[in-house]
Amino acid sequence: MQIRGNLATMTRRRVHYSVRFLLFITAGTAVVAAIAGSYLNRRSANRINAAHAQLSCFEQQIFLYDLDVGEFPTTRQGLRALLSPPSDLPDPGKWRGPYAAYELPVDPWSHRYNYERLDSNRCRVYSSGPDGIANTGDDIDIISSRSEGMPHAPD
Repeated sequence: MQIRGNLATMTRRRVHYSVRFLLFITAGTAVVAAIAGSYLNRRSANRINAAHAQLSCFEQQIFLYDLDVGEFPTTRQGLRALLSPPSDLPDPGKWRGPYAAYELPVDPWSHRYNYERLDSNRCRVYSSGPDGIANTGDDIDIISSRSEGMPHAPD
């Protein structure tokens, strides 16, 4: 009888220990997951904010280009028109750049920024976002127009 009583007590102790151990591991895993999730969300938000900041810089550079040249760069000329005069400018003497101080940066996901002139008064500068595919739901963009930004200088 004594052996059976000791065996039952030892089994209960092991079960209690195992349950406490599992609760401790589960709680620890939950804490680590919460911290990791918070870090990943913050990192994602920081990347989106950095992309918005860079797009705002591009927007100002494009407006300066427009003030000098008299039009937004064409889609074909793209953002490279901010660094060197496009070969197809009607009046190359109007280009007074470079309008960007450095080589064109990549977005926070290491993809190049994209540019398209929508019409003579509007253009779109955008990042393809985390997936790197243009025109999907995660794109981050700025659509600039003369009516919203700096006034267009008369010719």
